[in-house]
Amino acid sequence: MKRILLIVGGVVVALLIAAAVVPFLVPGSVYKAQIEQAATKATGRTVTLAGDARLSVFPRIAASVKDVTVANPEGFSDPNMVEAGELRGAVRWMPLISGRVEVAELAFVDADVKLERLKDGRANWEFGTPSDDAPPAEEDAGGSVNAGVESARLENASLSYVDAVSGQSYAVEAFTAEASLQALDQPLSAKGAGQFQGQPFSFDVDIESLQAALDGSATEVDINAGLAGAAADYGGTLTLGDAPALDGAMNASIEDITALLDLAGIDLPQAAALERIALSANASGPVSALALSAADISHTGALFQARYQGDIALGETPTLDGSIDATVEDVATLLSALALEIPQAAALEQIQVSTSAAGPVSALALTGLSFSHTGALFEARYQGDVDLGESRLNGALTASSTRLRDLMSAFDVALAPGETLQSFSLSAQPSGSFDSIAMQGLDLKLDDIAMTGTASVDISGATPKIKADLSSSALDLSPFLASDGGSSSSSASSEGWSDAPLDLAGLKAVDADITLKTNALTLGAVTLQDLDVAANLDGGNLKADLTKAQIFGGAWRGGLGVNASGETPSISLDMSGQSVAIQSLLSTFAGIDSVSGAGGVSVDVTSSGQSLKAIVEGLTGTFGMDLADGAVSGFNAGQLVRSAADLRTALASGQLSLGMSEEAETDFTDFKANFSVRDGIASVSALQVVNSLVTLDGSGSINLGGQSLDLSIVPSIDSSASGTSASAVQLNGVPIPFKLSGSWLSPSISPDTTLLRQALTGRLEAQARDEIADRIGDELGSGLSDALGLSRGQADAAEETPAEGDEEEDEQTLEDAAEDLARDALGGLFGRSD
Repeated sequence: MKRILLIVGGVVVALLIAAAVVPFLVPGSVYKAQIEQAATKATGRTVTLAGDARLSVFPRIAASVKDVTVANPEGFSDPNMVEAGELRGAVRWMPLISGRVEVAELAFVDADVKLERLKDGRANWEFGTPSDDAPPAEEDAGGSVNAGVESARLENASLSYVDAVSGQSYAVEAFTAEASLQALDQPLSAKGAGQFQGQPFSFDVDIESLQAALDGSATEVDINAGLAGAAADYGGTLTLGDAPALDGAMNASIEDITALLDLAGIDLPQAAALERIALSANASGPVSALALSAADISHTGALFQARYQGDIALGETPTLDGSIDATVEDVATLLSALALEIPQAAALEQIQVSTSAAGPVSALALTGLSFSHTGALFEARYQGDVDLGESRLNGALTASSTRLRDLMSAFDVALAPGETLQSFSLSAQPSGSFDSIAMQGLDLKLDDIAMTGTASVDISGATPKIKADLSSSALDLSPFLASDGGSSSSSASSEGWSDAPLDLAGLKAVDADITLKTNALTLGAVTLQDLDVAANLDGGNLKADLTKAQIFGGAWRGGLGVNASGETPSISLDMSGQSVAIQSLLSTFAGIDSVSGAGGVSVDVTSSGQSLKAIVEGLTGTFGMDLADGAVSGFNAGQLVRSAADLRTALASGQLSLGMSEEAETDFTDFKANFSVRDGIASVSALQVVNSLVTLDGSGSINLGGQSLDLSIVPSIDSSASGTSASAVQLNGVPIPFKLSGSWLSPSISPDTTLLRQALTGRLEAQARDEIADRIGDELGSGLSDALGLSRGQADAAEETPAEGDEEEDEQTLEDAAEDLARDALGGLFGRSD
C-alpha cells in the first residue's frame, strides 16, 4: 500500500512538474497562431496578436496576450474595430478538482473599441458566420456550472459610437471598472469610473444574490451612480424577470439638467428654465409603473422654485396625491425660457402657488388653492378650489391695479387718450366653469366708480356674454364720455353739433344683460337720480328700459335704443317725464336757458347717422311739453299793452322793441307746445303761452340740426284782466304779431309785418262790410260786399289763419299800411280813388 501511494505521489509530482515546465518548452508563436486562427474563425474578422502570448499552469492556469486587434470589415472609417494593449486571465487549480470554475483574474487593459454604423445600415459589431471548419457547438447536456470571478477589471478602456444614419455619436474614455462575483448565489459587487462625452461618471453596485434576481426572486441591492453633476442612489430589493420591480428608497439630484440633456442628445428648449432638481421617495412595484410614496421633489433656480410632497403613481398616466408649492420670480422671463410666446406676459411678474393636488396630472383637482400675483401693473389673489379635469372653480378672488391703462396696453387693448381707466379693484366669489364664471358678492371699483352685486361672464361663444345685477350709491360716468380731450356733454354749442365719427365699436365687443340701481348716475351734464334700468346688448344692439329715474327734477319712464350692429348706427328714444324742470333740460341739450317752469315732457324720436350732427339732422318723431308757473326771458309781454299814441310813435319811428332786453321776462301760468319732427326739422303745430294779461299763440319751425328757429307769435290781450282802458299792441283792433328767428341761442324778435298786413287787411275788409251794411241795409250791403269780394268768411279767415305772404321788407310804417288798406277798401266801395 505504501508503495502504491508513493507511486501515485510520484506521478502527481511528475505531472505538476510537467505542467510547470511544458509551457516553457512550447514556443509562444504556437499559442499566438492557434489563438489568432481560432478567434478569426469565430468572429469572421481578422484577429491579430502583435505582442507576446504567454501560458502558465502553475500555480494557476493563466494566459495573457498583448497588442490584440480585431479588424473592421471593408468600408468603415477605421481599419480596426478593437485594439487592446493586454488581455489577461487566470483560473485556480484546486476549485477545478471539485467541479468549480474560480476565475482569479480577468483583465482587459488599454482597450479601445470603435462601434460604427454606416449610412447603408451596416454595423461593425454584426459579426459574420463562423468558418465551416469550426467544430459544431455542443448541445447543453444539462446540469449547471458553478463558477465565480474573484476579480474582473477593465483598465483605461475607451469606447466610441458613431451612427451615420441618425447622426449621433458618443464616447467613453478613461473607463476603469472592477467587478467581483464569487458565485451566482453570492454577492456581486461592481464599481467603476470614467468620462462620458467629456463629463465624469461613476457607479457602485452591490447585489446580494444575482441568482435570486435572475430566478425572479427579490434580492437586496444597493446602487449609487453619478454623471455630469447628477447623482442617484437606490437601496432596497430588486426583482428581475419579465417585469422588473423595485421596493426600496431612492434619492436623486441633478445640479444642471441642461448639461445632462445635452449628454443624452435630447434637444429640449424648455430646459433652459430648469436648474437644480432633487428627489427622494420610497419606490415600489414594476419599474414600468412605479408607485412613489412619501415623495419629495423640488426644483431650485433663479427663475422659479417648486416643491411637491406626497405620493406619485407612475404609468401611462401619472397621478398625484400630495401638495404643491411654487414661486415664480419673473413670469415673463420664465415663459421666454420655456419658449412660450404669450404677449400678455409683459404684465406678469411674481407668482406664488400652494395647493393640494390629486388625480391624473392631465386632470388635477386642486383643493385649498392659494394663488397670488404681485407686480407693478396689477396684484391678484385667488383662494379656493380648481378642478382642471372638469374645468371648474369655486373660491374667492381679489384683484387691483393703479396702472390700469398700462395693464390694458399689455393685454393689447387700445384706449383713446384720456384721464379715465387709471385704477380698479375687484373682489368676488367666482364659481362655475372656466368658460362660464359666475361672481357672487361682487365689489367693483373703477376709478371713482363703485358698484356691488352679482355678475357672470360666458366666453364659450364667439362673443363674450355678461350678465349683471348691480347697485351703486353714486356713479359718475362723465369722464368716460369725453373723447379726444373734448367735452363730455352732448349739448349743442356755438360751433354746432359735433361731426366727429361716433366710435361705437365697444358695443360689439360683448353681449350683455345688465340691471342697475343707483342713487345717482352722472352722464356729463345730466344726473339721473334714483335710477332703475335694465339694459340688453346683443350683437351691438343696445336696448335700455328705464323703470324709473329722477332727471331734471322730474320722474321719467321709457326706453332708449342704440343700434350699432349695421354700417350706420341708429338711435331711438321713447321717454316721458312728469314735473320736469324745463330750463335744466333745454339748457343741457340745446343750450337754451330762456324758458323756465316745470311740467310734463314727452319725446318719441328715432334717427341714424355716423356722427352726432347726422343723428340730430335725421331726427324724426314727436315732442311735447305742458308746463306751468314759469317764465320766458328776453322780452316783457306786459309792455305789449300801451296807449295808442305810444303805439303810433313807435310804429312811425320803427323802434317797436316789444319789451326786449336781457333782463326782461314774461311769466306764464301755462305753456303748451307740440312738435312734429322730420329729418331734424321740428314743425310747431301748437304753441301757447298764457299770461295773466297776454296769451301768446305761436307756429313755425325749429331747425334742430342748424340750431335755429323761425316762429310767428300772435299775442292776444284780456283787457278786463288788465284793469285799464289801454289797448293792446294792435291796430284797428288787430294785435301786432312778432317773429322769433335766427339762432336759438340768441334769437332776434321783430314785428311780423307779413302776418300783420294779412290780419289788418282781413280786419278792414270786415269793418268795411259792416259799415256798408249799416249804411245801406244788410241785404243790399251783403250783396255789395259780395260784389266787392268782402265776404265775412274771407275776413274771418284772414284774421284767424295767416296766409303765407310776401317776405319782402315793407318800407311803410304799419300805420301807413293800415290807412292805405282802409282807403283802398272804402274808396272801392264809393267809387273813389282817394
